[in-house]
Amino acid sequence: MKAEEILLINLCKHKLHELEFVRPIQEVVSKVAKCKVKSYRQVTKRDLRGVSKIILSGTSLQDIKYLQHLEKFKAIAEESIKKKIPSLGICAGCQVLGLLEGAKLERLKKAEIGLVWIKLQKDFFNLKKGLMQVYCLHQSFLSWDKQLERKFEVIAYSKVKNKKVPQIIKHREKPWLGLLFHPEVRQKELIKKFVSL
Repeated sequence: MKAEEILLINLCKHKLHELEFVRPIQEVVSKVAKCKVKSYRQVTKRDLRGVSKIILSGTSLQDIKYLQHLEKFKAIAEESIKKKIPSLGICAGCQVLGLLEGAKLERLKKAEIGLVWIKLQKDFFNLKKGLMQVYCLHQSFLSWDKQLERKFEVIAYSKVKNKKVPQIIKHREKPWLGLLFHPEVRQKELIKKFVSL
């Protein structure tokens, strides 16, 4: 039987950030499947051949260069949808998945950094409905509005000054899952579960 191969798409502009945002995901995935890492700027259709899943990494707070390249992500998404390849977006990767579906980004006055309580509205993977603590590092998030709800189910959220921040989203039709928090820090089992789906 052929081993699963996961394509980990690196959203980092700077090489140094890869150590914090890409390498930990790669280490988790490599324990359960083959993992190849490519920068979003270099991914081609050919890179999607033989890939069973795609993971889009997060990046640093100041690195928003990826937002200028949504056309590149659109091409990757179209090819992955054609091939029915499930995709997991982590933090910036989650934002990309939402933006590709017409969602809007909002900016927090104060970034969510560190341990944050989120509320799961239902059981998800091996997590039970209710409160749980996750590690966050973001200043922007997808607006929880009719456009987001039309395309995605919001499974979990945090609250920042009476504003609900979507933390786990699942596309209603496409095999896309987004986590605004960083599971590679505290919930590594979520990455393993996604890979093993």
